[in-house]
Amino acid sequence: MPEIADLSPDQLAALRAIDSPTIANAIEEFDVRDRRVGYMDGSIRCIYPELGEIVGYAYTVTFKDRGPDDPPMRQAWVEALEHALELPAPRILVARDASKDVPAALFGEIMCTMLTRLDFVGVITDGTVRDLNEVQELGLQYFASGVIVSHGQVTVESFATPVTVAGLTVSPGDLLHADCNGVVQIPAEIAADVAAKAEEVRQDEGKLLDALADPAFTLEKFKKFMLG
Repeated sequence: MPEIADLSPDQLAALRAIDSPTIANAIEEFDVRDRRVGYMDGSIRCIYPELGEIVGYAYTVTFKDRGPDDPPMRQAWVEALEHALELPAPRILVARDASKDVPAALFGEIMCTMLTRLDFVGVITDGTVRDLNEVQELGLQYFASGVIVSHGQVTVESFATPVTVAGLTVSPGDLLHADCNGVVQIPAEIAADVAAKAEEVRQDEGKLLDALADPAFTLEKFKKFMLG
């Protein structure tokens, strides 16, 4: 398991108060990874933009279409959840759909109700989900490729191992930040400093926006502002 960012409740709350593009911009300032990695692509979407930002430690599961020799879904799911409690809260479930050619909603009201009782704040999957009204009332954030009416017949293939969802490889314990703009992974080694850096980014962006709003704006003046 990779290094886990050991953040206090106040530090997590500070990250939750920031939108994900600003988090992504702040991470770039530390120059700890290529700017083209560390976030999910547009193949999944935020189902409940109105629920706002979530921050949590990833717990990973892979689901597949259940074959005749596979264990019952409930048995495999309970075993997976037992291991999830080894990670700190808040938690975010990151689920890979290994049988996308067999349409099925991986998550619905019952599974999500259980997740909320175990301090999960969101589900991120490249599969599909259902029970939108009920899960919205739970306050659990959904990120998914779409919505399907039936759960089909799925089971857990593996858990607590790295998964690749929407172009991002996620390991158990990774710190994730997500909102209507998408999902970004926060490197553990800088996690404690990202919120403060994000405030610096906001201030710098504010100066740029003020320059653009100036009634005396011209491209030449703005070029001098940007380039010196």
